[in-house]
Amino acid sequence: MVFLAALQGLPTLSIGLIGGAIILLHNTLDSITVRPGNASYVLWTILHQPGPLFFHGHIVTMVLYAVVPWIGVIAVGYAFGPVVVLAPERRQRIACGLGALFLAAFAALRLLHGYGDRFVFGRMATASKTAMSFLEVEKYPPSLQYLLATFGVLLFLYALLDRAVQRDWLKPVRSFFETFGRVPFFYYVLHIYTLHAAALLLTAAEGMNWRFWLQPAAVFIDHLRGWGFNLPGVYLVWLLLVLALYLPCKWFASVKARRRDWWLSYL
Repeated sequence: MVFLAALQGLPTLSIGLIGGAIILLHNTLDSITVRPGNASYVLWTILHQPGPLFFHGHIVTMVLYAVVPWIGVIAVGYAFGPVVVLAPERRQRIACGLGALFLAAFAALRLLHGYGDRFVFGRMATASKTAMSFLEVEKYPPSLQYLLATFGVLLFLYALLDRAVQRDWLKPVRSFFETFGRVPFFYYVLHIYTLHAAALLLTAAEGMNWRFWLQPAAVFIDHLRGWGFNLPGVYLVWLLLVLALYLPCKWFASVKARRRDWWLSYL
């Protein structure tokens, strides 16, 4: 957002082109690897190579959201703004057209083992494993292929939900999801601490090493042996979390609707 603020003096099209260029080209930097102890390690970790940061040989924090590719993402999102204020039918057509283009490009790059992601697609022993290989793309940092896939799906969902609002479809369902959309950062922060607290409590209840979860970015550097859920269990946890946070998010959305404090706009 700080970099976007610096770009705002440029024409919207120029901002979009800069963002698109970053998304298209940042994977050319993947071959540059800086190891801990190198003078430029901290800077490069923050800019493009997610990883742990050390102090006297101990991990003190974990950089996951490398800055460079996300500047491209936020710039492209900003440049999409003028489309949102077009007539509904036109913006829906544009969204679907771009979504189809992005997904087609993603599929082509995956099938042809093309540029844009370090995870190469391969045929596996079963159809389900092959499908997972096809969809296994890198988020940290977000690769070109990851962004093509997520942007493509997002644009189709945008067009669908835009049509739902226009036609007044499924109003109670829309209202439920709009509650989270009004307080996205509030939900984001709250869900991290809620899940972390739940992991601590469940691990302690099972008599396991709950202190494991107090390590910086523990889940990204190791695994707690013998602990965890299968895929249906993970989806159940996700569903219960969303339901549990609905009322807090609804309360905070009402606070934002009643008050105009400047800091509320950031949550």
